[in-house]
Amino acid sequence: RRKAMALVAYLAVTGQSHRRDSLVDLLWPDSDASSGRAALRRTLFALSAAIGADWLDADREEIGLKPGTEVWVDLIQFRRHLAACQTHGHPSSEVCPACVEPLTEAVALARGEFLSGFSLKDSFTFDDWQLFQAELVHRELAEALDKLARWHSAQRAFEPALGYARRRLALDPLDEDAHCQLMRLHAWSGRRSAALRQYQDCVAILEDQLGVSPQEETANLYNDIQQGRAPPLPDRA
Repeated sequence: RRKAMALVAYLAVTGQSHRRDSLVDLLWPDSDASSGRAALRRTLFALSAAIGADWLDADREEIGLKPGTEVWVDLIQFRRHLAACQTHGHPSSEVCPACVEPLTEAVALARGEFLSGFSLKDSFTFDDWQLFQAELVHRELAEALDKLARWHSAQRAFEPALGYARRRLALDPLDEDAHCQLMRLHAWSGRRSAALRQYQDCVAILEDQLGVSPQEETANLYNDIQQGRAPPLPDRA
């Protein structure tokens, strides 16, 4: 039952109990209160049969996962790793040596879009929540990849930096900053031709998808690399 899958995903990701009426609105937005609550009871029965009643904490008003239940959720672990970096006493935009391990573990968990391939054709409210979560995870992953690319660049470890920068660009091929990051990394690692090709890829995709040219800063970076002027190396961390 797809509604049962959606319910357990919602409970696990939000990490809290929810009123039955709000769950009815989430999963059966077009149903009246009586039929929606009946559908929720049937879904709870199916879910209990599938994962066991001991996992659920359900009363007449609220439903959640039982406190202390050992549920491993990749998204929760991903965010715990990111949150660990907020305890190191520096601005969230910066990276310190202690950030590298949790950031690396976080991005290793990201293997696809949030609930990729899953949807509920008759529940626009759940689909809206799923889309919001997918966009949030997308931003969180892009930021983590950018931090790792910058950190390894500062260590002059350009190969791993290139890997993270490529993943970042793959998330959004229209992101000019991601193209520039790859151009710099190619130039720093002695791959001038690859840096120039990256600019041409940027030009092509922006023209094809948006009908625009790269920004002046991107074009200036290309001209500098083309004329043999490598961009300044980042400060060592």
